[in-house]
Amino acid sequence: MDSHDKILIDLKISKVLLEKQSFLNRADIRLFTAASNDEALAVHRAKHVDLIITDIATPGISTEQLFSLIRSDPVLMHVATIMVCACDPVEMSRSRRLGADAIILRPIKPSLLLAKAKQLLHLSWRETYRVLLELSVDGEVCGGTFSCRSLDISPQGLLAETTQTFDLGERVLCTFTLPDAAQVRVMGEVVHDLTTEPDAHVNRYGIHFLDLAPRHAKAIRNFLDSVAQQRSPAIH
Repeated sequence: MDSHDKILIDLKISKVLLEKQSFLNRADIRLFTAASNDEALAVHRAKHVDLIITDIATPGISTEQLFSLIRSDPVLMHVATIMVCACDPVEMSRSRRLGADAIILRPIKPSLLLAKAKQLLHLSWRETYRVLLELSVDGEVCGGTFSCRSLDISPQGLLAETTQTFDLGERVLCTFTLPDAAQVRVMGEVVHDLTTEPDAHVNRYGIHFLDLAPRHAKAIRNFLDSVAQQRSPAIH
């Protein structure tokens, strides 16, 4: 199973977004570009991307036809979409009728577009690079307790590996100690199921921290900084 998040971006939009470092530069993100709607359709058919970022004025077949072909296909329809358009009544109306998951107005604000893309890909719990570690996590859910390992952590959340089974949206109370002995106790929400097989003995979940105390967020950032200094400065 491909663990990469696959994003298809209109060629002109990609030039704006890739000017600065962002989560798009991560090793677990696969980027594809398309100069026309025809090319975008061909790429999506071949790669089955997770997110399409396009412009209402992209050349080729009409954007309405592109979306119609995607939405009517039982395989292609499972994709998030962001539509870029002008602050113009006609283009905005067309974009709304297409049923895009988000509409971003020109001139594009890269930070806004990237934040929306991250949200649609459920990446808000991850940093712009991954830190692999083994971290013992004690959790409480529905009055019971469980244990798991964290293979990835950031001030936004952690990647939990556990035999426990969770539903998306379920809340868990996480308690763990960082290598520098800083103890963290925070409520989290299960936002992503990364289990690769239905009958797997070990499950993986993305847990987003809720109301993390500033001192705990600082402790995690300090830990990430210390790890980053030990690794290649090119990691993003």
